[in-house]
Amino acid sequence: MSLNLNNLRLVRALKHRPIFILWMGEAFSAIGDEIYKVALVWLAVHMVGADAGYLAAGQAAAVLLFGLIGGIWADHWDPRKTMLNVDLIRGALVLIPVAWVYFSPLNLPLLIFVALSVASLSAFFEPALQAVIPRLAPGRELMQATNGLMGTTSRLARTVGPALIGSLTGILPTIHFFTLNALTFVASAYAVRKLKAELPYTFLPNRPRVKPIAAVRAGFDLIRGNGPLQYVLYGKAVASGCWNIVLPLGIALLVQRTFPGDVRIYGWILAAYGVGNLASALVLSNITMNRPYRTMGLGFALLGLGFLGLSLSAYLPLMLACVAMAAVGGPMNDLAHIDIIQRSFRPEDLVRVVRFRLAVEFSGITLSLLLAPSLFHWFSPQVVIGLAGLGTFATGALGFWRYRERPAPPAKPAAMDSGSAALLNI
Repeated sequence: MSLNLNNLRLVRALKHRPIFILWMGEAFSAIGDEIYKVALVWLAVHMVGADAGYLAAGQAAAVLLFGLIGGIWADHWDPRKTMLNVDLIRGALVLIPVAWVYFSPLNLPLLIFVALSVASLSAFFEPALQAVIPRLAPGRELMQATNGLMGTTSRLARTVGPALIGSLTGILPTIHFFTLNALTFVASAYAVRKLKAELPYTFLPNRPRVKPIAAVRAGFDLIRGNGPLQYVLYGKAVASGCWNIVLPLGIALLVQRTFPGDVRIYGWILAAYGVGNLASALVLSNITMNRPYRTMGLGFALLGLGFLGLSLSAYLPLMLACVAMAAVGGPMNDLAHIDIIQRSFRPEDLVRVVRFRLAVEFSGITLSLLLAPSLFHWFSPQVVIGLAGLGTFATGALGFWRYRERPAPPAKPAAMDSGSAALLNI
């Protein structure tokens, strides 16, 4: 039996020229982001050890804050110009530490400033990206394929970015991984600029700006009393909190303890996670999930088991195998929970639920990362990673047990075209 690539959804999306241009820019940017994240955490761990968790917590809090406040303002801006400007500003920001080291030693306050600034700007970029996809991908099937393509891109970056670090360490100083990230931001900005004809200036009339608390409350009201949807959102927050304790902070501390100072092994372990993540996403993006609640629960359980195996391993090949197994569970829960939410709400309600989901998820991430430094001071990295694995496995087992036979919710009919829905005031 031969594989016909033209039948793959992702390939069909790439054959649409505007999507291909956008994807190329985002692929470069995503790889640069992964390189930047690995280098940032490694530098911070080298400076302050487990307290680097506070830096990661600050980044999550910045995304949460600006996602609620800045994101509402960004809803009133032209999305293409927003993406272009944000890319250029982030590129300039990550070059600041590179220039700094030529005149003075790198210091933690500077890293904090750059990390929080870059994280804050993502709250403006991501809503703009989601707003342009419906305009570039006419039709429900192409839009779903494009969403899957963009999700696969981040997983591809988790493979390529850390692998590049493992390969370039010893050739390129760690600080110049920030330089590579700046170049990828420029590539992304160039791709967005090329889409000027496909994304003409969008006039957004003056509309009342909804207060952040009201925006979150609107999403909460939509899921109140719905047990399965509450599990989808709150379970995702718990699992995301555990995931962020392990990746990348917990693994960085584990490598420092087991293989002192070897950033190459850190990169290889993260690349192994990326390989499993990407392989799982490619398979799941081309099949239909008839029992998404079951898939989501199994995904959490598999992720937790992989983390548990990692906590018990000291042999590098076994560590690589465990993180790859954990990674397979990531797309299982990610794609399943997206499918459930998209099917459960009309477009005009979906944006409100997504806003609430982000608030809940990043609150969980911020809380877990604030607790992480204390946990890593009290216990070894192996113990903390094992506890995070148990928490993730328990979350998955609960969902699988309660909702394993629940079918996918019927898709809601669109009350308006997808492009208009994406530009709704949230």
